[in-house]
Amino acid sequence: MKNPMEKIHNLVDKVERSYLSNYQKLPVDLQAHFAERYYKVKGKMVNKEAIEQVLHKKRKFLDDYIDKSDNEKGEYKHRLDRIRSYQKEDPRQLARLKRRERYYQGNSAAYVNAMLIWNFYKIYHLTRDREFFNKYHEKIRLLLEQEEANLHEHFMINSILVINNVFVMKHIGLEDQSGQIYSILENIRIDENFNSLDYLYSLTHIIIALSDFYQRFLDREEVAKNSFILKYFMDNMDNILEDANIDIICEIGLCFELCGRKEIKIRQLITDYLVQRYNPKYSLFTEGSSISLADMEHSNILAVMYYNLKQEFYLLF
Repeated sequence: MKNPMEKIHNLVDKVERSYLSNYQKLPVDLQAHFAERYYKVKGKMVNKEAIEQVLHKKRKFLDDYIDKSDNEKGEYKHRLDRIRSYQKEDPRQLARLKRRERYYQGNSAAYVNAMLIWNFYKIYHLTRDREFFNKYHEKIRLLLEQEEANLHEHFMINSILVINNVFVMKHIGLEDQSGQIYSILENIRIDENFNSLDYLYSLTHIIIALSDFYQRFLDREEVAKNSFILKYFMDNMDNILEDANIDIICEIGLCFELCGRKEIKIRQLITDYLVQRYNPKYSLFTEGSSISLADMEHSNILAVMYYNLKQEFYLLF
């Protein structure tokens, strides 16, 4: 009989093969997401064309928006007021999506500005194109100065987006608002308006964002500053396993790895959790009725990353 670690590596290999054999069936943005993250831990490029397509789409978004007049920008924001909402089995997920939709209907500038920052960063993140950086950096800075969202209010609606973009702005030298993020989390109250999943995603995304989104491991000072996050996971892991999902569980595992913490107990708990959620019919880790390659792409590539992460990341540029 295989020991648990042999078994999980065998299952992860099956998941990996499932995606490598079928990734072209995914929407192009998910193809690119899988290809980028797979490369970062394996050093093998499986679909550069999808990454290039997505980068082209992001660059077009920047060009289209930045060059518009004020009136045209207003019309463009109006079209973005209605964001897509996916049906989720977990009522907490559905409640979160409904809150976001209501918020962005009246605060579309907050959403558009976040997309501006993210698209700018993502292109530079994957290409390190200094000419591109110099062309857009100042334009985006000026646009962001014109419209300022309420950080706390926006955080309560979409903490992942806010955390990602606050640390992106820090990475690209626009503004450092990270202190406000820590202050918000320190005083947050978990209830129906900001539930346990919101809180867990917020914690994992601080560490993921600090890693420059899986490009480096945190340094000693960063680990010390964010040790409260790892302590929270350690102290509450049993409850988290009962209450969370595959996404969160894999992100927690990656957070320990990104901080250079080899916690055997955490790895064993995550391994047992994933083994129970392996679906042999689809060669995927699944939950509920989410059984398709597309539905589970994010969760499964996180699992592949967690069990394949070595001492360094492979960078695309």
